[in-house]
Parts: sequence; structure tokens; C-alpha cells
Amino acid sequence: MFDGLWQDFRFGFRTLRKNGGFTAIAVLTLALGIGGNATIFSLVHGVLLRQPPYPHPEKVVMVWEKRVRENMATNVVSPADYLDWKNQNTVFESMAALQYAPVDLLGGTEPQRVPAGVVGAEFFNVLGIQPQLGRFFNEHDEVVGQHRVLVLTHGLWQRSFGGDPKIVGQAININGVAWMVVGVLPKNFEFPYAKVEMWVPMPITEDFHHIRGAHFLTVFARLKPNVSMQTAQVEMDGIALRLEAQNPGINRGHSANVLPLREELVKEIRPALKVLSYAIGFVLLIACANVSNLLLASAVRRQREIAVRQAVGASRWRLVRQLLVESLLLAALAGGVSCIVAVWGISALGPLLEQSGWQVPLPPFHMDITVVLFLAAISALSCLLFGLVPALSSSRTNVVGALKGEGTLTRLLGGNQRVRAGLLVGEVALSTVLLVGASLMVRTFVQLRAVQPGFESSKVMALPIALNGKRYGDDQKKLAFFEEMMRRTAAMPGIESAGSADILPLSGQDSRTGINIENREPNPNENTRAHHRVVTPGFLETMRIPLLEGRTIRETDTSAGQKVAVINLTAARRYWPGQSAIGKRFMVGRETVWTEIVGVVGDVRDFGLDLDSNPVMYLPLAQSPGNWMNIVVRSNRSPGDIAAALKTEVQSIDKDQPVGTLVTMEELVSNSIAPRAMNLLLLGLFAAVALVMAAAGIYGVISNVVTQRTREIGIRIALGAQRGDVLRMVLGQGIRLVLVGLVVGLAGSFELAQVMKKMLYHTSAADPMTLAVVPVLLGAVAFVACFVPAQRATGVDPLVALRHE
Repeated sequence: MFDGLWQDFRFGFRTLRKNGGFTAIAVLTLALGIGGNATIFSLVHGVLLRQPPYPHPEKVVMVWEKRVRENMATNVVSPADYLDWKNQNTVFESMAALQYAPVDLLGGTEPQRVPAGVVGAEFFNVLGIQPQLGRFFNEHDEVVGQHRVLVLTHGLWQRSFGGDPKIVGQAININGVAWMVVGVLPKNFEFPYAKVEMWVPMPITEDFHHIRGAHFLTVFARLKPNVSMQTAQVEMDGIALRLEAQNPGINRGHSANVLPLREELVKEIRPALKVLSYAIGFVLLIACANVSNLLLASAVRRQREIAVRQAVGASRWRLVRQLLVESLLLAALAGGVSCIVAVWGISALGPLLEQSGWQVPLPPFHMDITVVLFLAAISALSCLLFGLVPALSSSRTNVVGALKGEGTLTRLLGGNQRVRAGLLVGEVALSTVLLVGASLMVRTFVQLRAVQPGFESSKVMALPIALNGKRYGDDQKKLAFFEEMMRRTAAMPGIESAGSADILPLSGQDSRTGINIENREPNPNENTRAHHRVVTPGFLETMRIPLLEGRTIRETDTSAGQKVAVINLTAARRYWPGQSAIGKRFMVGRETVWTEIVGVVGDVRDFGLDLDSNPVMYLPLAQSPGNWMNIVVRSNRSPGDIAAALKTEVQSIDKDQPVGTLVTMEELVSNSIAPRAMNLLLLGLFAAVALVMAAAGIYGVISNVVTQRTREIGIRIALGAQRGDVLRMVLGQGIRLVLVGLVVGLAGSFELAQVMKKMLYHTSAADPMTLAVVPVLLGAVAFVACFVPAQRATGVDPLVALRHE
């Protein structure tokens, strides 16, 4: 048996080497499909399938606040609710809260702004990891005054402290205060939810037990070994009901929502990965269909060879095995070439994803053993996909007819051509589905680009500055720094206008605060909340957010005067419908002083071009001083020049004050649609490859039909058929198959559109332009692919054709 199999491999290799052109085309076609699948699999594996770097990840959950009345399923949690959840639950092994708080790392060559996580003492127990050096936090570290300890990530330890093994126990300067390093995280650990390089304990003050109106904590927990997600949800619902009964004014309608951490990490990207996986899978199917067609065409030429083998005693299984061995050799060669395609694709994928704007932790992409095994498996599967049908079909040769030279006049819907016609219809259908998907993404992208963000982004740049809490603990010091910074910024050469704001448009930062409207009884069923923005005079003008009524923020709006606010159009229409909002008053949160509305400005897209505007209030910095502001300028100077000039001015005021990274508002606008641009790029690339492959398949089938029917065409011409008649006959055969594939593909595209629903914006599955453009485009390509061999058929010489076998 093994000798016979070895002979099959040797004969198959000689056959493929003899038909070099055929082999090269088949291998390259398959390599594109297999390599593309391996590339997308590396992304799917890294994001969806890879095990997180902590034990039993299925037990790690996030516990959100749920507000049914406000349609909010994943709201951050108040400190008092978090402590009650932690103390009253019996289903969690450990629970910890997290708050992001960038800190200043001082004492080096220049100050650094480091993203830090302020966490409960049980945080690392929730994740179930162990330190590389030292220890993690304990309850003692949560005591105010004892909390100045920290844990470094491996990357920060290496980068800023040279990997000093004696770092544990050393004091480092954080925000101008000495903090002691107690531990270093292991090298392979990276917090999957956000970028954090330093961890500090969360001090539990007495106020913590009473703060229920302010929500800013993200809560993580680990389920006990024998506790299910459903059991945990039931208990948390019960705790939430008790808290609502105890605090009816604040906790009305508030519940808890227990969700797996892994699902929370990938919920936004999962639909896109699903669509891309389908798309590249379709490309592989089209490639297999093309190679199947090539093998079927080759089988027609090999009918006499197969008949001779059968005549001398070869069984059908023996012939099928020989043909499958040839297919296996093709798949092996394609698998080898696809490794090169996959390596190139994976190396290109990493930088693309970094710019994609996908809100998901992205692992390093490389050709690891998992991807290699997948590539081998998909190569073997493709062998069956493209090789089995031709092998079974070709082994049913009419021995007598083939030996006599008959059987080569099979019609399009007879013999092997029926199979080839079916494969061609499938190719066209799959290509149609991909083209519809790509067209829907184009329509979505065009719709998003047409959305006005509410401000003019050109020539506008912003530099974030967060003041050190210890040096700027007093409101007057904060205000003095930013006022001096704004004075210097406005005087810089080339600055058209300048201002500052704590939160930029399209930054996605949630700052909703409850408001109490004057002369209106609180309604528990009404969501009277607005996003809080602290700005300086000049910010609205620099951003060119249009003033609709009243005035903007002025220098005279100080702490000594009336508290004022400028609101956006959405807030004016929602809370003061049918009347002017100018002069109306409200209180922010738990304040006891009225804030008067002095102006109404246009709406700005804060959370994405595809999301509607929310109520927003703009408050003067002089009346609401804070540590964090973005210096915003409008200038024709380059971003590099502006960043250097602003940094110089900051350090001339305070040499120990770090600055963030300059960002242009055009970058923020681009970043808001970057995920869809990434989806469009990949889906469009796959659709283009599918279209080219489908065109090649159509050409191959029709060209082979012309070759097989050369004698028939010659007879028709000899009997008086006009060249136009021959052209229409051949074109008609191809176009009919394409039309069938189009109909099937358009029907299938509705299913794809349902999967893509979350990726679309103001675009439906039955988008008229898509349904018009795709058939025209595919029809035009198909017509050209059919026309070339059809035109060749009209040039058949009857005398030559009548001698054709």
C-alpha cells in the first residue's frame, strides 16, 4: 500500500512539474486564500481566543451599575455602593475598584506623566497573579497615611529604573511626595482593560462610605469556585434592591450588572472580527472553486490517460487516490507559499491595528505555533474543498468513448461542465456578498464623513496638562497657573486664538452630572443630567463652536460673581423646550448655589460622529478650578513647533510640571471613524481579491467551453451562422450563470448585512445604491471576462474546427 502511495506522490509531482503554468496559478491562488485566513486568524486568536495572563479567567467579572430608566447597562459605580457591594456579597472571592489617575514621576532627567491605576487592596487577588518582585497591596495599605506605596509594571521598571533588582523598598518621587515601591509585576502581565504603568492603593476615607451621587469607580471581582454568573447576578440584584430601599432618592432605579471581563473587553470588536472572518473565508472558498475549475479543465485533457488506466485494471478508488494526491501536493505547496503571505500579512496587520481606533487590548502579532498549526489545518481542508469533487467527477470517465476520442464535446450543463457551472455560480454568489459588504462599509464611511462634528478641526491643536496635586492643592494656585499659561500662549507668535478645556470634543470622556432645574419639581422618571465641561474664555471661539443665543464665557466670570454656564442646543431643547434658556437657572449636583445660563451654543459630537449629542454645560474655569486642562490653540504653525513652544512655556512656569502629547483635532476626528476605516480597508481588500478571482474563474470556464465546443462552433459557422450569433451564444451561456450567482449572492448579502448591523451608520441592508452598484460592477467585470473568449470563438476557422478532436 505504501509503495503504491509513494508512486502516486512521485507521479503527482512529475505531473505538476510538467504543467508548470497550471501549478503556479493554482498555488498562488490558494496561497492568497490560505495566507489571508492565517492572518485574520492571528487577530481572532489574539483578541478573542487567547487566554488572558491570569488563572481561571472565566471567573473574573466586571460589576457595573445598571440604570434601566436611563437605558444604561454599564455605568461606573459610586464609592458607597462599591463598599456595600463588597461587604454584603457572598458570591465573590474578592472584589476591588479601579480609578484611573495619571501621576507625575519626578526625580529623573525630566518629569514624566505616568498612567496610574488607583485600586482596592484585593485587585491583584481578583486577577489571581503573583508579583515578580516584592508584594502586592493589603488592607493596611488602604488606611489614609499608610497608602503611599506602589507597584510598578515590568515595562516601567525596566525603562525608568534600569531593571534594578533592589527597587523594592526604595522611595520614588510621585507628585512631589515620597512613595515606596513594594512590588513589580511579572513581565508577561499586561492589564487587559486599559494602559496602566503604575498601581497605587485606594485610600478608604470616611467620606467614601457616604458618596453615592458621584460615580467614577470601575469594579472587578472574582467568583467563588462553585458560584455561577447567574447566581452572582441574583444576589447582586438583591443587594441593589436593599440599597434602593435605604437610599430611595439617590439609588432609585439603580441595579447591578455582572458581566464576564473577557466579553466586556471584546464586545465592541467582536462583530467586526466576525465579518472579517466570514469575508476571508469566502475568499478561500472562491480560491478553492477556481482551483477546482482548473482541475476539472485539466481532467478533460487527461480523459484518454484516465481511460487507459481504467482499461488496464485501475479501480475508481485508485484513480481518485491519485488525483487527491496531486491535490494534496498542490495544497502543500500552497501552504508553504502561504507562510510567506501570512508573515507579510501579520507584520502589516500590527501597525494597521495600532491606528485602527479599536477599543480593545491588542496583543503582539507574530507567526506563532498556533497560527502555523491553523495554517496547516486550513491547507489540508482546502485540499478536500478543491480536490475531492474534481477527483470524483474525473474518475467517472467513459472508457470506450474516451479511447475513441469522444466525450470532449460535452455541453456546458453536461458532464464535468455541470460541476464547473455550479462552482462558477458559487464564486459569483460569494463575490457578490463580499462586494455588498464592502459597498455598505463605503456608504457608512461616506455618511460619517458627511457628519459635522460641531466645530472646525483644521489648524486646531491641544496639549493636555495635569497639575500636581500637592503643589497645586489650592484652587487659587491652579487658577493662577492656567491663567498665566493662557496669557503666554495667546502671546506666542503665529497663534490666532487660544483657550482651554478639561475635556475635548470626541474624546469620549463621560462626565455626566445631575442638575436641579429652578421652579421644577424633581421627577424620578426624568433624566435631568448634563455633561460637565470646564473651559476658559476663548475656548468656544477657538473651536469655532457657533454661538446661537446670548454670550460665551468671559474674563469677568470669576468666583466673586454670579455662577454662569453656557449650554448646548440639545440641553436647551430638552430642559427648556419652546422657550429661551437665557436667564434660566439650575444647580449642579449637590451644590446649593444657582448657576445662570448666559449663552446657548451649537451641539458638538463628544462620543463619536455616529452618536447623537448629549446635553452639555460649559462652566468657567475661574468658578470651577480643576487640575486637568487641555491648552487649545488655532495656528498655522506645525504641530511639532507648537508642542515644543508650549512645553517651553510650561516649564518656564514650573520646571517640574510634565506635559502630555500634543494632539490635533483633525486626528481626533479621524480617530473617531478609524475603526470603520479599518473595517472598510480589510473588507474592501478582500472584496477586490474576490472580484479578481471571480473574473478569472468566469474567464476560465467560458474559455474552456469555447475550447471544448470548437468543432461545434466551426460546424455552425460552416452552416451559415454569423459571427454575431456565435458571440451571443457564448456570451449568453456565461451571463446566465453570472445572473444566477448574482441573485443567490444578493439574497445571501442580507444575512451578512444583519451581522454587520452594528458596524453600519445610517445605512440599511437594502441600501438602494449598493443594490444598484454591485450588480453593475460585477456584471461589467463578468461581461469582459466572458467577452474575451467569446470574441475568440467568433474567429474559429471551420476547416480547422472540423479536424478538431
